[in-house]
Amino acid sequence: MFELNKGYLENLLDRLNLYEYGVMVATGDDATKSRGETKMAPRDNVVFELGLFMGRLGRDRTFFVFEKDSKLPTDLWELRCCDKKEDATSPCLCTFPPQHF
Repeated sequence: MFELNKGYLENLLDRLNLYEYGVMVATGDDATKSRGETKMAPRDNVVFELGLFMGRLGRDRTFFVFEKDSKLPTDLWELRCCDKKEDATSPCLCTFPPQHF
């Protein structure tokens, strides 16, 4: 996917014009400790790419899938998520309500 002799960010920016929607999948790959509590959190690059796609494609065409109880940046706490009560092990698919941005 990435071209040789180009940096990671340059390759991502080149590809933003190729897509109409973005779906970022964040799994708890990193253990983080905050206020004495350890939680699993998505990789920093996934959160960065979420912002990159939101900035280019807009909030209405960018979606975020993450594991329940993942530690997310506080700026993402206002996400409107699907209700997964019927299957607590499934990931949550979220959209970004425009009134909060």
